[in-house]
Amino acid sequence: MNKVIDRKFCVAPMMGYTTPYARNLYRILSKKTFLFSEMIATKTLINSKNISTVIANEFQNPIALQVGGCDYDELKLSSKLAYEMNYDEINLNVGCPSKAVQKGSFGACLMNDKKLVKNCLDSMQINKNIEVSIKCRIGLGKDFNYEFFEEFIDEILKSGINVVYIHARNAILNGISPKGNRNIPPLNYDFVSKIKFKYPDTTFILNGGIDSIDKALKLSKKYDGVMLGRLVQNNPFCLKDVDRLF
Repeated sequence: MNKVIDRKFCVAPMMGYTTPYARNLYRILSKKTFLFSEMIATKTLINSKNISTVIANEFQNPIALQVGGCDYDELKLSSKLAYEMNYDEINLNVGCPSKAVQKGSFGACLMNDKKLVKNCLDSMQINKNIEVSIKCRIGLGKDFNYEFFEEFIDEILKSGINVVYIHARNAILNGISPKGNRNIPPLNYDFVSKIKFKYPDTTFILNGGIDSIDKALKLSKKYDGVMLGRLVQNNPFCLKDVDRLF
């Protein structure tokens, strides 16, 4: 891919929030922030009659379309559609812990099958003009396990992708809500630092627990980039300072 894209500051994909209307506002406030769509299931993306309004992308670049799914053909078609809609990137969600997503066999539960995830990423690489990336957690369950995380990253990078967004918490698939999964599992930024040391040429974007622009700025100097969600959701106008600071 010839286009050089700055991911130093990213807005996280958020269901019900990073809609085309919200993204239009974000782009007015910041010309450089890297934006994400909501997570959209591949079946919805392919079969919905109104999908063009859901993923509308008018002057919102740089931007990624995030999808959820594990069917190779559906993922390939989704990449084709994202390219046709002028998205810069298509991102595979391997971090959402909701019951509905688990029932559809995608999201965070896919971290249990790293070879499947690698094959999904392979299928999405339709041409060099759209970047393929992934957003994942650092593990599953209540206990930290760096070996599990490292082996997962080892496998998925065999697909040739070069951009990984990491929510630096485990996903707990049973017993707590998706909302609880955003703040109850403890953060572990060290996992991201360690994997970056192993793969210095891969871009790792840090997500999770970044609750102020000042904190984002400090972390952006230590990591390849940062991704913020709830801060932007609660106060979109924090984006007005991003281009100057980042």
